[in-house]
Amino acid sequence: MLEITWLGHGTFQFRLSTGEVFLMDPWIEGYPSYPATHQIDRVNAILISHRHYDHIHDAVPLAKESLSSSNPPYFLVERLRKEPPLQD
Repeated sequence: MLEITWLGHGTFQFRLSTGEVFLMDPWIEGYPSYPATHQIDRVNAILISHRHYDHIHDAVPLAKESLSSSNPPYFLVERLRKEPPLQD
């Protein structure tokens, strides 16, 4: 089973039946539509659809938090390492 939670704008959380959690286009901090009661307890992967700032806003902070755990995330990134974010 796959549990999909919409967290506002392009941000989704995918929780697999095996317990892994994927976040897509994380924009959490400062986003007014992010559900205040939602807690992200783990991140196994951060998926980025494209390099607009509103789709990568919290990718690095979430990765840094997750990298300090015993379960580091993996990234699927479209050109983020080579090019700066686009401004809308």
